[in-house]
Amino acid sequence: MLKDDQKIGLEGQSILKKDGYYYLFYSSGNCCGAQCDYNVRVGRSKSFAGPYEQFPGNPLLQENAFWKCSGHGTFVTGANGRCYYLYHAYNKENTVFAGRQGMLAELLWPEKNGWPVFKERSGPALNSDVKLNFKNPSIDKGWQWDFRNSTTTVSQKDGKIHLSDKINKDNLTGIALTRRPLSAVFEAETVVSDTNQALKGLTYYGDANAAMGIGMVGNTVQFWTVKGKESRVQSSAQLKGNAPVALKMKIMADHRVLVFFKQGSNDWENLKTDEQVTTDFLPQWDRSPRIGLHFRGEVNQEAAFSSFSIKYSL
Repeated sequence: MLKDDQKIGLEGQSILKKDGYYYLFYSSGNCCGAQCDYNVRVGRSKSFAGPYEQFPGNPLLQENAFWKCSGHGTFVTGANGRCYYLYHAYNKENTVFAGRQGMLAELLWPEKNGWPVFKERSGPALNSDVKLNFKNPSIDKGWQWDFRNSTTTVSQKDGKIHLSDKINKDNLTGIALTRRPLSAVFEAETVVSDTNQALKGLTYYGDANAAMGIGMVGNTVQFWTVKGKESRVQSSAQLKGNAPVALKMKIMADHRVLVFFKQGSNDWENLKTDEQVTTDFLPQWDRSPRIGLHFRGEVNQEAAFSSFSIKYSL
């Protein structure tokens, strides 16, 4: 049919027939990560079996002012009867920290027997901030967790979300109940509702060996990181009294991380570190890091939270 003579990849194929030609749409290049160069190309043939002639103007979809690494799509028909290409790409501002996002381009045919073009479409701007209080017993469908490195039990009752279960032996991070952020710049908050010797709070989670967070254990609040096989407490502070503890992580545009805590109606306190901590080690080659709730403790312990929020600075 069509050979990858250039050795640049040929995947995510879709074939459409138009005016006596078979059009083979496919993706080439490196799909994922900060150094990706994914793009969409097309070839055509009078015969399904080929050989296929390459479009001289390839690629059809490629990097522009706002998006990069477009590809691996499929065709869908809209309610208006028009044909669209549903694919993924990285936002150039947030790149691997927001991950590949769903995109839509309309397929157009300017001339009979001519080559197609894609016209990229944009959706409406929406307020994507998250604010949860757990008063409803139903668990929000936006949560995600890493089933490979722990079993996870989640429940909601009495206005709190409860997190616990068994953590794999080589998992230094613990259990992360997370949400995919829509931007690389945001702040997240939670209120911890129980006191025990388990570590519980917020986490920014790339994988079991690439994570960070702020949490409380007993009467101590900790800013922690896990890099590879090393778990480290970056800084800590003693808590006073039994007032509920609120925690905050603030992710800056330059990838710096600031963490804060407060008790009751007190002001936020910045839990400062001797060394600057950044998020650069968190993204995995195939997915973005997630922000959410965290638990690391014994099977007979749990973490309980009365609220969770994400506020974006877009």
